[in-house]
Amino acid sequence: MKINTKAIVMAVLFVAVIAVMVAMKVELNIILMIGLFVAIIAVMTMMKLNTKDISIAALFVSVIAIMTFTPLGMIPLPTVKLAVVLMPLLICAMTTKFQVGVIVSIIFGMLSMVNNYINPTSILSFAFQNPLISVLPRSLIGPIVYLTYHGMQKALHVNTSHLYASKLDEENLQVSKSRKKNLLASTVATAVGVTANTLMFFIMLLLVYGGEVHDGTKIGFALIGGIAVSNYIPEVIASSIICPLIITGVQRAIK
Repeated sequence: MKINTKAIVMAVLFVAVIAVMVAMKVELNIILMIGLFVAIIAVMTMMKLNTKDISIAALFVSVIAIMTFTPLGMIPLPTVKLAVVLMPLLICAMTTKFQVGVIVSIIFGMLSMVNNYINPTSILSFAFQNPLISVLPRSLIGPIVYLTYHGMQKALHVNTSHLYASKLDEENLQVSKSRKKNLLASTVATAVGVTANTLMFFIMLLLVYGGEVHDGTKIGFALIGGIAVSNYIPEVIASSIICPLIITGVQRAIK
């Protein structure tokens, strides 16, 4: 068996850095975040992503970062604020390689955690500062959406070559059918992605903080019910309408 000397040296150095940080009593969340960052670098190295893949991932991360750290990620409505920051990740997972979706998902969770450290305005900011809640569930969104989307394409027998047809072929009956089937596949995948994101967040929130009281708010099913009505329902409806309409254009652009 061939021994990868570089990998062993990197692993030893990483363990040494973590040991020093533990000895210095650095906050656990910071240690976990650094560990996740190193994991991303390791994943990118093992997956052997090409320049195009890295560029596409960087583009989606940039959009997510802008939405995360500015008001662009939240659209004010008469009764609620609609979160649209998840949409770039959903689109990324459906239009890029599986590996790219995984990396962007992890970074998305890390950006969310950092934002809640810098700008803790939500009653649940304390929870998002924990990577088990902000990073772990969101790291699974990309893979879930990717598998759902491509699984639906297979189930519906979508001819993917029709998705890149020229304008001259758009009136073709078979092309039109494939486009409609792909629209359905992306709609289902989007709804599944938003639902999975919300559900996994609720599960981790209850597992880690269930029953506790923070700033006068008890973490329990009453709180979850309120979030589901005010956030989840508008978000899944809006995402399921907007994302599928963008998918084909993005697929053509990055082909």
